[in-house]
Amino acid sequence: MADRKTKCRKVSFYQIVKQEDGVAFPGLNWQQVLARITPSTATHTVNGRDIRGEVFQVDQYRYLELDVERDLAPRQRDRSSNERAPLHTRGESWEVIEESFVGFFDHNVVGMVSSNQSAPSHAALAGWLNRTVQPQGLRYYAKPIVSREMYHRLSEMRGVSLATFALKPNNAAQQAPGLLRSMIEAVTDIGPGVRVELRVVAGKSRDKPESGRLLAQTLEINDFIREGNPFGIEKAVVNGIPADGGAVEPINLIEQRLTMDREVLIAKEKGKGLDEASAVEAIREAENHLRDELHAAIGVPVRD
Repeated sequence: MADRKTKCRKVSFYQIVKQEDGVAFPGLNWQQVLARITPSTATHTVNGRDIRGEVFQVDQYRYLELDVERDLAPRQRDRSSNERAPLHTRGESWEVIEESFVGFFDHNVVGMVSSNQSAPSHAALAGWLNRTVQPQGLRYYAKPIVSREMYHRLSEMRGVSLATFALKPNNAAQQAPGLLRSMIEAVTDIGPGVRVELRVVAGKSRDKPESGRLLAQTLEINDFIREGNPFGIEKAVVNGIPADGGAVEPINLIEQRLTMDREVLIAKEKGKGLDEASAVEAIREAENHLRDELHAAIGVPVRD
């Protein structure tokens, strides 16, 4: 075990809620739900990508693995000569994939760890569950779990003195409002493949109306981030002006989500994929460490 290589990966947490209004519903026994998925593998097209899911078991718990074919295969390099060459698969029927591993917990909380950014997302998870489980009378949506304390701290501010936002227009899933719309429209003639960054300075004065208006825009953007980030916001950093007149407080809205970095073992077979047992162990360890914060964030009282 000592000579096994690891990769640092972020464990992210979501709550499965109603797609129509984002409202939570009574917690399901997801171990039973996963056990009823027969056969244990299914492939569905979600947002134009073929997502394959497989239910697997580690010890007494069932988990879900989602994978998608990579657009480009990785390459390999010789350390001594620096010669580069394609990295071949085992045969014509094999394909290079990116994977996400999912653990299910109480109150419809799920934890995810992925091999790379192009692996299936929480949106793909919800889409796959909707097609595989086919819940009666509702559709699932995987809502990022965000620290309520940090969110309420922003809402308690008197204003925002400075805000910086960044996004790529081609990552926006729908038409954006307010500042976000202005950012996207500003680069329409250049093309969607650019990244645009906006820096707004309202000033530190507590009585300036601009700081209050910027706070309102920031709260709206923060809501979008909490609700799944449909506009692909990559950066959202603000300086909040406390109501009591204290020093401005920097708040990174993107980092509000409750996540935890964990080391995950690389699979023993040749290659650099994540070991599935190590991946789900990382999810369980992160959930155990963050359980009180996760429950508080979704409105569940912390146990004595």
